[in-house]
Amino acid sequence: MQFQGMIAEYERSQILERSRRGKRYRAHGGEVSVMSGAPYGYRYMRKTDEAPAAYIIEENEARFVQRVYEMYTVEGLSIGEITRRLNRDGVPTRKRNARWERSTVWAMLRNPAYRGLA
Repeated sequence: MQFQGMIAEYERSQILERSRRGKRYRAHGGEVSVMSGAPYGYRYMRKTDEAPAAYIIEENEARFVQRVYEMYTVEGLSIGEITRRLNRDGVPTRKRNARWERSTVWAMLRNPAYRGLA
């Protein structure tokens, strides 16, 4: 039983390492990962015979992303205040009926996709 457990654990680690290497290789090649959803402000376009998978800018949402960065960097507002203003102004979330949360705004500000580093 112990021997089977050791082999299973080894195989699991090998699969994880191969998956990581494959994802890293595709990322260096400029491919978009399907596993993570498109960030707010972008829309995922599936891979076709003519073009690889990509994120397309969603103009309506992108305006709000720019506004969040402006409130944080230029106006110096806290994440809590940005969240309150987004909810007060009725800025739609991705789920349309949900409210903005601090963690969502914080994740948006830390997301490398908005800096062109994803």
